[in-house]
Amino acid sequence: MRIADLYAWEELHHIHCVARSFYTGCEIDSRVLGSFFVLPAETDKYIENFDYGDQYAAQSILLRLGDIAFISVLNDSCAAFNILRDDFEKISAPLSRIQLREFMIRCAFINLNLKERPRFYSEFDPGRAYHRIAANVPNELDWNEGDLSQYGAMLYSACEDLLSIYQNDNIEEVKELVKQGRITFLFDENGNFKTDSLVFKKKNLADERET
Repeated sequence: MRIADLYAWEELHHIHCVARSFYTGCEIDSRVLGSFFVLPAETDKYIENFDYGDQYAAQSILLRLGDIAFISVLNDSCAAFNILRDDFEKISAPLSRIQLREFMIRCAFINLNLKERPRFYSEFDPGRAYHRIAANVPNELDWNEGDLSQYGAMLYSACEDLLSIYQNDNIEEVKELVKQGRITFLFDENGNFKTDSLVFKKKNLADERET
């Protein structure tokens, strides 16, 4: 089996058509556009200036360049943006790496669990050399909020490498809570944004040598 056999090319075709619209000059219906978030990112001398993550099945991506991060869902017609609008407005400080990954997973999880998906199509008029990409979207936005195990598996997959570089007495318990989808690094028990989301102490090789 080749890697290319694993891809759903019809999904990639839609994304490709939208991406190349700048070249082809086709018109894009606003309902075709996916969710897009621009977020402030935490920086530190121990943090690399670049991070990337994606969820292929959910067509969701994270790109961080220094102190700015971009999170997008490419095929949800802004569903995640509308559902997460209130959470987005609670963010009051730069997000840590693990917070950014969690936010991406929240977007991805919503996209995978939409009760009714947008349907994309193209309109053509050869006589006018006209091409328009449009979408049929549901009248009401609704999604299934259940199955924490699916969410937990996605969150752990996205954060496993970060969890491994923090040391804490209960780190194994934290990992289990992540796998179960029963922990958040974004908000506290009152729903307020966490400015100290990483309660784990960073492994600092210089500090370890000094001790």
